Amino acid sequence: MNPVYKFLWILPLRLNISFVHHGLYGLILLALALGLSYVQGVEGYISWILYIIGLALFTDDLFQHWIQVRNPSYHSVVHKIYAKVLWPIPWVQALNKWADKKMSSRKDKK
Repeated sequence: MNPVYKFLWILPLRLNISFVHHGLYGLILLALALGLSYVQGVEGYISWILYIIGLALFTDDLFQHWIQVRNPSYHSVVHKIYAKVLWPIPWVQALNKWADKKMSSRKDKK
């Protein structure tokens, strides 16, 4: 079973930090949206779309891992959609394996 970590020292989350989570992709989209908002200005709709998607991904992953503290078998809606729609695509699997390998190589070896 994965260990429980405290997010912002308050919220308990159960997760394995050696794997990429969709919350990380959400944070990347949020950073990209912030960068684009400076380039496009306030009226740039692409940055708002990326911001909304990034916030949804990050929040969904946060909620999933919070629920998993009490119910380890719980999977969020985004996780279920990913598993059913995107995972069967070979290049998505390759990208996921590459990202997981990068994350696991950052893990502290004790």
